Amino acid sequence: TPEWYWGGAGYGALTGERGGYFIGGFILGTHYEWNRWVLEPQLFLGGGGGHGAPQGGGGVLRPSLSLGYQLNNALTVMIHAGYIDFVNGQIKSSLVGVSVGYHYNDLLAK
Repeated sequence: TPEWYWGGAGYGALTGERGGYFIGGFILGTHYEWNRWVLEPQLFLGGGGGHGAPQGGGGVLRPSLSLGYQLNNALTVMIHAGYIDFVNGQIKSSLVGVSVGYHYNDLLAK
């Protein structure tokens, strides 16, 4: 629908203390726009582990909230805040991120 989306996603660490760990799963989210502002609540459910991480059974819950601003018809800048929880493991952490998105549909429509 115009407001809801879902899909597959994966996250991992290439380097660092847990380099080589990977999780995969599904995202369910919704998308709101007003003026040039964008709000996206999102929920990731999945599983994984690796590289000796204390992930327990590997089940992952990752809710997040993103706030963005559309700079023009094709470019959006967003900040993200969330939390990751390996539900029966020892990994629990807050998350913060920044992204820049380019809407390819606008490029193809020209």
